[in-house]
Order: sequence, then structure tokens, then C-alpha cells
Amino acid sequence: MVVEYTNGITVRGIDLWLDPRTRKDLAVVSHAHMDHVARHGAIIASPGTARLCAHRLGEVRTQVLRFGEPAAAGRGRITLLPAGHMLGSAQILLELDGRSLLYSGDFKVRPGETAEPLEVRHADILVMECTYGRPQYLFPPRDEVLEGIGRFIRRSFAAGAVPILLVYALGKGQEVAKLLGDRGYRVALHRSIYEGVRVYEEFGVKFTGYERYDGQRLDDTVLLAPPGAERSLLLRAIPRKRRALLTGWALDGRPKGGIEAAFPLSDHADFRDLLWYVEQVRPKLVYTLHGFDEEFARQLLRRGVRARPLRARTQLLLFHDLT
Repeated sequence: MVVEYTNGITVRGIDLWLDPRTRKDLAVVSHAHMDHVARHGAIIASPGTARLCAHRLGEVRTQVLRFGEPAAAGRGRITLLPAGHMLGSAQILLELDGRSLLYSGDFKVRPGETAEPLEVRHADILVMECTYGRPQYLFPPRDEVLEGIGRFIRRSFAAGAVPILLVYALGKGQEVAKLLGDRGYRVALHRSIYEGVRVYEEFGVKFTGYERYDGQRLDDTVLLAPPGAERSLLLRAIPRKRRALLTGWALDGRPKGGIEAAFPLSDHADFRDLLWYVEQVRPKLVYTLHGFDEEFARQLLRRGVRARPLRARTQLLLFHDLT
């Protein structure tokens, strides 16, 4: 079994591309964030990812593969497993000639409200993202982060200002909309977040207390918007506002650009969770990808795990190296 990496992963004998950055005739898409999606000729994806890709890119020829249901792929087989990152996000398990490879895609260990919870399987080789692959990135408990966000909201209301929470439009936007709605807050949603909520509702996720933001007056209402939208005329027209950025990078310190606060709410695994994930998969070899790939590979080596970073050039991963 030979695996090649050139801005995407492919396995000889299975002949599928996993999250390629450039257009392919056929690609497996782990989730619907645009850094993992291109305009492919056809895709294989989970039901949630297939629907979200159609929403964002228009109709595309799609083979929908449900979680845990293996399908033939060349001389091997493919299985999608929930990744916990966002609705429909998948790990990709490939099996060929008695060997297995698990590609994590973006994943989150801690359970959320709007994504299918992570399911871990053993694999001989693990190819994993390590966005937060430094020891300094240890997220506090979610309830503690939500308490901080709640204080920010209450203080904004007390000052007569609209609290604006800046979140990624797809994934985190829906997660935060549900978390706030379930806690009794009234929430106004930027169009991109609102449209994502409507898709999530198709998959049984329940939301309360939300409305689409079209410039109406916001009294005792929290506004959710993507970071790029804060420069839009619609948001600039709000006379009094306070902004907070919700991102794991909040652990790096105070935000820039006049943003008043930042809270470490992330849809990724932190450093501790990355280590836990490797322990659960029990691979013979780990390839790190994205983020702090070199540093996390060194951390694994110190712990007795064979690991090396993948680079954006072709590399051959030969399974006879595992003996």
C-alpha cells in the first residue's frame, strides 16, 4: 500500500483523493469548510457535508456515504467516521491489503451541540491535522468560556451597546447560535450564519430564539457575524457596539484591530486532545499535517511514537517501513 501526498492525499489501489486543494475528477471531502473543498467533478461525502457543499457551491455530482458504512473503493474500501468538528465532518478510514490508514480531517474531541460526536478507530497509519499542536494551546472547560462570554454580553447590554460575537460563518456560527439560544439569549444572525442554521435544522438540530439580521434595531439581542462582515455597511451602521472574537487563538493574548475581547471557543482539538487522539488510534506511524506539524511530530517522538510531518510535495509512505 503506497500513499502519495501532493496538496491532497491519495492511495494507490484505491485511487481516491482526500481533501485535495485543487480540482479532481473525484475527491473525498471531509467537511464543508472552504479550505478543504474545491470544485471537483464529483465528491464522496457524508450526508451533512454533501448538503452543505451543495449549499455553498451549488449542485455537484455526489456519492453520499453514511457514517460507519464501508464502501468499495478500487481494490480496497473506504469508511467515513464522525469527526466532531462540525455537522457532517468526517474522518476517512481506508483499508487495503490488510493495512489501514486513518485521515483525521479537522476534528474535535470534546462533544458539541451541533456536530456528530467523534468516533475513533485503530489504524496502522494516522494522518492528522495538528492546528493547535503546541503545548501552550490548552483550552479551558467550555462552561468556563461560556461564562466569560455571558459576562461580556451582560456588560455590553448594561452599557447600551450591541454585543457582536465574531465567529466563522459555518460550523462555529451554528454552534454558538444554539449555545446562546438554549441559554435564553435572543440572537440575530448574519445572513451567512442564518442560512447555515437553516441547513442544520434539516438534519434535526434544534435552534431557538434566533432571527436573521437585516439591519433592524437590536434591543437586548446578541449579533453573530463572521469576522469579515464587521467592515460591512450593515454592521458599521450599528451606533454602539462591542465586539468579541471567538477562536482558539484567543489563548495568544488580546485581539487586535479594536476588538474588545476574545474567548477561546474552538471547533478543533487542543494539544491535550491531540495526544489523546493518537493514544486511542494506536497507529504504528503518524504523519502530521497543517498547523504546528513539525513541533507536534517532535512531541510524539519524545513520547515514543513514530511521527513525521507531511509536506506540500509528493512523499511515498511505504507500509513495509512499519515492520
